[in-house]
Amino acid sequence: MQKPKTIMVISQKGGVGKSTLADELAFSLDRTGTAYAFYDLDGQGGSLHSGHRDPDPAVAVVDTPAGLDDRTLKVLPQADLAVVAVNASGRDMSPLKKTFGVLDEAGVPYVVVVTRCNRYNVANDFIDWLCRKVGTDRVLTVPQAEAVPQAYLAKKSVVDYQRGGKCADAVIAFANAVRARVGLAPEAVKELRRRDEADSMMQAPAKVLADNTGR
Repeated sequence: MQKPKTIMVISQKGGVGKSTLADELAFSLDRTGTAYAFYDLDGQGGSLHSGHRDPDPAVAVVDTPAGLDDRTLKVLPQADLAVVAVNASGRDMSPLKKTFGVLDEAGVPYVVVVTRCNRYNVANDFIDWLCRKVGTDRVLTVPQAEAVPQAYLAKKSVVDYQRGGKCADAVIAFANAVRARVGLAPEAVKELRRRDEADSMMQAPAKVLADNTGR
């Protein structure tokens, strides 16, 4: 049995959307029928996929506690990729530098995902600094959107909850960037939209019938 590719989602602080990113990676694997195992080391109960185990998984997604505790640091060298979740805040620069140092010392490749992005200068300045620090190819962004908590409450991916929206497109781009770095084919965005069109066509006759019968 081949060793699964391990993706660890980490952060120095809580409340930055780390578990949401881990769940969205799992949702992406669901949509493409990729076997995976989901490990919730956080223990806060915030992950929708906690305990998911497919036989012979190709990927292991690991949601870790905030702060890089001893258990995370022990497992970290086994990761094929780390996803670093962060908010666009000047206060996060110093702890983020420490995180990069830990990852570099462990020899673990990583990408940084700036969550809850907005158009304010603070966010733009933070992203500019981050791109200079680690390179634009390792920086991904997910915009601030009400659809994110709404999708979580509905136990759905943002991609399925608000297909075609700006946040959904950003989540697909994030998932595909991560998939590429661990050797997985990307999700076919056109295929997702064709599926939506087919669903709409199937639902249309039912709506016409309901309108005509008053039901």
